[in-house]
Amino acid sequence: MKLATHLRKVLNQLLSKHEISLDSLDINDLLLLNSVRKSFGVTPKHFDLYSDETEEALWRWELTSSTLYFESKALKKLNEDRAEIGLASAQIKLLHKLNNRIENAKSAKDITAVSTTHSKYLKAVQKANEAEAKIREK
Repeated sequence: MKLATHLRKVLNQLLSKHEISLDSLDINDLLLLNSVRKSFGVTPKHFDLYSDETEEALWRWELTSSTLYFESKALKKLNEDRAEIGLASAQIKLLHKLNNRIENAKSAKDITAVSTTHSKYLKAVQKANEAEAKIREK
């Protein structure tokens, strides 16, 4: 995994000052035990969860047990950020779907599907705007 390779390099640099080696430590296992890779965008039909680098997929690593690592104030902010990202993800996916429907529209029936998808997208944008307004009020 690309992230594991990068982490190993950084940790080795930091620990070499103290003459400690990571040879016996498997970074991949640590990553898989404590985090999961999620796509917040549009994933290809066939992909490898741990190596796909499709830009449209918007891959991110997330801690699986964030309550172990953060205090309540930071955890609250983390959950707010996750909710905001989730709303943006929904918009991205609907916009992608809308774009595909527009590109493939060939009949009046297809225009109805475009209109329906557009309405869903507008509702997702409105929901995200309302959530953002609530966050600003706090």
